[in-house]
Amino acid sequence: MSIAGLTSLERGLKAQLIKQAPKKSGRLVALIEVIDEARLWDDALVDLPPLLAAVQFDTLMERFPLVGCAAAAEVGHRFEGIGTVFWARLEGLLGSAIPFGQRRLLATAYATVAKDFALQEPSNSGFANQFSIIAWPIANALMPYEMAGPIGRLLARGPQLGTTLGRRTDLSRLRAWAQAWEGARLTDWLQAEGPSSRVIQALMTDNARLAVPAASYARIAAAFQHHAAAAMALRAARRRKPETAAKAVVATEPGHLTLDRYGDDLVLSVSWPALPASIADQARAEAIARGWRPMLWGRVRTAAENLFRGVPIPIRLTETPSVETPTFSGLEDVLGDSPVVSSLLGRRVDWSAPAVFLADSDHAEQVQIPCAAKTGNLWILDYAGRCAAFPRLGEVLGAPVRELDLENADHRQFAVTQGWLTGGGKAMGPAVIRGPHDALTLPRGQISADGPLCLFDGETLRIQPTGKRRTDTHGLAVGTSRAEGPDTVGIFVFERETVFDALVEQRLLARLDGASPGARWPVEVMLQIDQEIIVYVREDVVDDGQGLGASSPIIEVLRAEHVRSRLLEAGRGTLRMRIGGHPWDVVPLKRQDGDIDWSLDDPGESLPREAREVAAPAPHPYRFQLTAPTAGAHVRTYQFEDGRLAAPALLEAPTKFGLGDLSSDFGPVEGRRRLRMNGEGLIDVARARRTWATARTASLAAAAARIRVVQQFERPLVIALCGQAWATLELQVPAYVPAGQLLFQAIAPHAVGDQVDHLMETDVLAFARTFSDHIDVACPDWADGGELDDEQADGALASAYAAILAEAQQQGRLLEVDPDDMDFGASGDQWAEAAEGVIKTRQGSPLVSLIAPGTGAKVLERRQFSNQGLAEASAFLAAWTTQWSLPRAQLDLDLACEALQFWLAPGLADPDSGALTIMSRDAFLARTVRYLSLRLRVQP
Repeated sequence: MSIAGLTSLERGLKAQLIKQAPKKSGRLVALIEVIDEARLWDDALVDLPPLLAAVQFDTLMERFPLVGCAAAAEVGHRFEGIGTVFWARLEGLLGSAIPFGQRRLLATAYATVAKDFALQEPSNSGFANQFSIIAWPIANALMPYEMAGPIGRLLARGPQLGTTLGRRTDLSRLRAWAQAWEGARLTDWLQAEGPSSRVIQALMTDNARLAVPAASYARIAAAFQHHAAAAMALRAARRRKPETAAKAVVATEPGHLTLDRYGDDLVLSVSWPALPASIADQARAEAIARGWRPMLWGRVRTAAENLFRGVPIPIRLTETPSVETPTFSGLEDVLGDSPVVSSLLGRRVDWSAPAVFLADSDHAEQVQIPCAAKTGNLWILDYAGRCAAFPRLGEVLGAPVRELDLENADHRQFAVTQGWLTGGGKAMGPAVIRGPHDALTLPRGQISADGPLCLFDGETLRIQPTGKRRTDTHGLAVGTSRAEGPDTVGIFVFERETVFDALVEQRLLARLDGASPGARWPVEVMLQIDQEIIVYVREDVVDDGQGLGASSPIIEVLRAEHVRSRLLEAGRGTLRMRIGGHPWDVVPLKRQDGDIDWSLDDPGESLPREAREVAAPAPHPYRFQLTAPTAGAHVRTYQFEDGRLAAPALLEAPTKFGLGDLSSDFGPVEGRRRLRMNGEGLIDVARARRTWATARTASLAAAAARIRVVQQFERPLVIALCGQAWATLELQVPAYVPAGQLLFQAIAPHAVGDQVDHLMETDVLAFARTFSDHIDVACPDWADGGELDDEQADGALASAYAAILAEAQQQGRLLEVDPDDMDFGASGDQWAEAAEGVIKTRQGSPLVSLIAPGTGAKVLERRQFSNQGLAEASAFLAAWTTQWSLPRAQLDLDLACEALQFWLAPGLADPDSGALTIMSRDAFLARTVRYLSLRLRVQP
C-alpha cells in the first residue's frame, strides 16, 4: 500500500481517538473499540495483509504508530495464551519477519499513545510483568477470544454483584472469585475495571444500552459462539435472578412411597421433592466429580441425580429398615458443608406408620390417612399381620401386601375401623390438586404463594389462586412466592466449530443442557442447504445427562447417507435447532478452509491461502519436507505458514513392503513436551498423526500402511504427555479389570462345571467379559457392597454362555458342549463368598497411583463406564477437572470431548483446538485423560 494510504489510515485513527478517548474524559478506552468505531476494515486477518505489504516493522512503528498498534490489537484479540503465537500472527499480517530486537518498539508506541489519549494500559500483574510487550495489545483487545470460557463461567457461577447494570460495576468480588476458581488470566482481565465492566454489562443485556460499540459487541458475541460451552454458560448467566443465601432445609421431610405391579412382582419406590436449583447445581457437579452414588439405609444404591431431581427410587430390600437407621450416611465426606447436606439429612421414611396405598390399575400411591376414597382398591403393606383375611398380592420388605376392595362393604368397614378411611357420616371437602411445579419441588402439604390450586368436588373442577398474605389454605401451608428460575433448556452440540465435519463423518454428538434434569422436551432440528430444507425431525427428548444416543431419531436422520452426500456436494449448510417455542439456535456449516481437491492438476489451487507442498515418509512420519520420497510409503499434503497441514492428505504406497519399511523412528522427538520446536514440537507430531490418520488411500497396501504408521504415533505421544514412568507401566499392567470378570474367575469352578474345560482360551475370555456385562445389569450394586441375588447371578451366567455360543455360530464355529452338564448355577452361600472375596482382594490398577490428587484418582477408579458413550464420559471428565484439577488444567465440555478423542479417534481430534495445549501443561491431567480413554476402550 502507498505511503499516502497509510498516512490516511493514521489520520483516521487519530481523529477517532480525539473524539472517543480524550485524556480529560477520565474514561479509559480499548483500542479495539476505536478501531470498530472508525470502521477501518471488516476482517483484520483478510484486509490487513495487503494494506501492510512490504512495510518493515520498524518503519511502521516509527512513521505510523497508530496503524501498528491497531494491527497488534487485532492479534491481541485472538490471543491464545502463547507469546510465540502472537508474534507469528503479527508477522503474518505484516508479511515480513520482526527482528527480536525491534519488538520493544511496539510497547514504546503504545506508551506514547497512552500519554496523549485515555487508552487502556496493562495492569500491574504477573502476566503483564512477564509479557510486558504483548500485554499492551492484549489489554487493548477489550476481550480476547480465549477469555470467553472463563468469563462465561464467572457470570454463570460467580457472585452476581458484577452483573448490575449501573454506570459502574464493582469487580472486587468477581476478582476474588476468579482468583480462587479460574486463575490469573481472568483476574488480570478484571483489573481493567472500565473495559471489563462494559463488557460484562454488554453481555448481560445483549448490549441493549450500547455499553460497547455495536461492532465490538459483534466480536465479543462471535467469541462466545466460537466456544460452545461459553455460549451455554452465558445463556445460563442471563437467566439468573438476584438470589439470597440459600436456606438449608433442616426440618424432617417424609418420603412419598409408591407401589408398582409388574406381573407377579411388586416394586416399592420412594421419592422426595426436587432440591432448589440454587443448591442442587453445586451438589450435582460435586457428586459427578466425586463419582458419588449414595446408599440409602446402608443397602440401596442409587444415582445422586435421583435425589436432586425427585424421581422415584426403587427399594429392593428383604426387610424393613430400622427406624433408627439414617436414610443417608457419609454425606459430609462427599459434599462438605454444602446446604444440600442439611436438606438430605432431613429426609426420612416413617417405617413405623401404616403404609396405605390407593391403587389405580397396576400403580398405587401412598395416601394420608384417613383418606376419603369411595371406589377403587387399597393396597396395605401389612407389617403387623392385621389383614391376613384379605387377598395377598405379593411381598415387599419382607411383609405381605394385601388388597381391600372399597366397594365391598366388609372391606370398607374394616378400613374405617383401622382408621384408614373416613366414616360415611363425615363431610369431606373437595380434593386439592397442587400445580405441577409445586408438586415436583415442594414437600407434601405445602404450596407457594400465588401458586394455582385445582379443587375437585366430584363433579366440577375449578382453579383457585392463592393469596400472598394467607398462611394456609385447604389444609396446605402457604410459603413464599416461587422465584422464576432457569426453566429454559438448550442444546449443547459437541465440536460446534466443526459440525460440518462431524455430520459428514457421521459422528455428531449432542445433549440437552437444562436446569430440570429428567424433564422431557420437544426438540426440533432442521438442516438447510441454501433455502432448501434437507432434514426436518422432531423428537421428545428426556434430559438424562447422557446425550442423544445413536438410536435417537434426530441423530439417525442427521447421520443418514443422503444427508452426508448432499453436504459433501454443497460444502455448506445451516443447522437449526430449537426446543419448544424458543428461538432457533443457528449453527453455520462450512467445509474447512484447508480441504484439498486432489483431482486438480495443481491441488494447491483449491486452498484459500498460500501453502507449500510437503511430504513425510513412513520411517519419519512427523518430518514434512519439500522433496517427496521416491520409494516407500509416504504421505503428501500442503503446509501453511503457521505450520498447520491441509487435509485430506494423499497416502501413496507400493504394492509390496520390506521388513522395516513401515517401522517409524520417533527417537529425536520422543519425550519432547514443548509444543513448538523447529517443526518437530509436540503439536507438530500431533498434526502429523492426524494427517496420516485422515489421509486418502487408493489401495489396500496404502490403507494397511496408514493403520500401521498411526499406531506407532501413540507411544511417543504417551511418553511426551504422561511421562516415561507412565508409558512403561502402561505396557505392563491393564488399566482396568472389571469386577465382573474377577467374579467369574471365582465362581466358575462352582457354577460352570466342566464346560470351561471344553472352551478355547479366547472363548473363556469372551465368556468372562459377557458375564461381566450381564451381572452389571442384573445386580448393578454388588461390587459396591450391595446385595448379590443368586438367582439373578445364575441367570446372568446362563445368558452369557448362550451369548458366546451364538457368537461362535455366527463366526462359523461350533463349540464343544457337554449336554449332561448344562445346569449352570451355584448356591447363595457360594455366590456370597465369591463376591466377598472379590471385593476384599480386588486391587486397582497401579496406573491410578500416578494420578494426582489421590482422592480424585480413587474417584476415577470407582467410576463405571459400562454402556456409556463419549458424551457422558466428556461430561464426567469436565466435572472431574473442575473439582480436582488446578485452574490451568480445567476443561469445559468441548475440550473434554476433544481430549478424549485425541486418544480414542486420532483422525477426529484437532490438535489446535486447545485440549492438547492444556494437557501439555499438566501431566496429571494428561494421565487422567489417558486413563479414561483406556477405560472406554475396555468398556465400550
